[in-house]
Amino acid sequence: MSLLLGLACSPGVSIEGSQPEDTGDTEPVITTDTLDTAEGPTRVGDATDALFGLEQVHLLEITLDAQDRAALEDDPWTHIETDVVFDGELLSSVGLRLKGRYGSYRDLSAKAGFKIDVNRYNEGQTLLGLTHLNINNLVQDISQLHDRVSYNAYRAAGIPAPRVGYVWVTVDGEDYGLYGLVEDYDKPFLDRNFSDPSGNLYDGDYYLSADWSHFVLVDFERESYAWFDLDSGTDVGLVDVLAVVEAIEQSCGTDSFDESMDMVFDIDQFLHYWAMEMWVGQWDGYNYNSNNYRVYFDPERDGRGMMMPWDHDQPFSSGLNLSNPIGQLGACCRRDDGCRDRVYEALDDVCRALNGPELLDDLEATADLINPYVHDDPRREVTYDTALYYQDVTATWVRRRCDDLDSFSGL
Repeated sequence: MSLLLGLACSPGVSIEGSQPEDTGDTEPVITTDTLDTAEGPTRVGDATDALFGLEQVHLLEITLDAQDRAALEDDPWTHIETDVVFDGELLSSVGLRLKGRYGSYRDLSAKAGFKIDVNRYNEGQTLLGLTHLNINNLVQDISQLHDRVSYNAYRAAGIPAPRVGYVWVTVDGEDYGLYGLVEDYDKPFLDRNFSDPSGNLYDGDYYLSADWSHFVLVDFERESYAWFDLDSGTDVGLVDVLAVVEAIEQSCGTDSFDESMDMVFDIDQFLHYWAMEMWVGQWDGYNYNSNNYRVYFDPERDGRGMMMPWDHDQPFSSGLNLSNPIGQLGACCRRDDGCRDRVYEALDDVCRALNGPELLDDLEATADLINPYVHDDPRREVTYDTALYYQDVTATWVRRRCDDLDSFSGL
């Protein structure tokens, strides 16, 4: 029996073996009639919790006319104006564009991902208070649950991170399949996670040229810092980001790096963030690829910067070289004996925080909810049994990770 209670009773799933072939097991067929949309999300307490819980897989119905499709084919990342229906609730005149770039981008002929700006053309319109929806196509997440497991772990370790639910998507009545519903880094997120949400929030994602001919990884260095994108806050001409760049230039390679950097960046928070990237095996994050992160300059931290995670569709994988951080903050910390020693202390803190059964319990509950939908997804790009296999791999990683890191001494 698999760790995940059999994972929909699929036989022969073993983390030690090779990837299994699809057995063709019969599961209940998912249709729009199967999905419970009569009442929509429960509006009690923090109403948005219902969007990211495990009570149901939501239903998103997208309508595109011929002009919309032509516009998205011509420019996938420019919003078109259209209507969508979420759990039976009409959201009129939303902004919609395709989502994804290298690796995850798919056009409308395949399993396209979507970003929806709920109030872009309809001022004041929200979905239970949310103004942005990330509809992840899960094509790079073979397990279909990496984002949810990763971000649950970050939050358990005290690092703000998005919540993740699930949605079944149709486009003009055609089933596109199971998607991740990922909370956006926007003003509602800041309101919920920070006592003072007025600080500047920057996107540390890579810059990609319009013709896809070249990209720039964004970091706290002269060559790339200008590509930090302000998501929320006040445009100050990147002076807060530049202060971090200058502090690195002045202190990297000295014994005062830890202390000097802490004047402009919360180093303790960063070290715990770094420890979490190690814990989840995030090879495509800040420390090991200068990619997929957010920076918030928090007024409650005296305006110092802090980091939060993004785009965890491919963690929980071996081969991560923990000894050679690429991101400027980690690379300079590694050269400071005091800062380097604190990385190990942060790993101990993280493992104490993640010591309980909650992550595995949620992983199992997530698998129970989504696996019938995974099975019937007409546009998934791997076999059903392969998805189950990687769910098992992820569960084993969660269970063993702190034991694996306990002997780590490579910095």
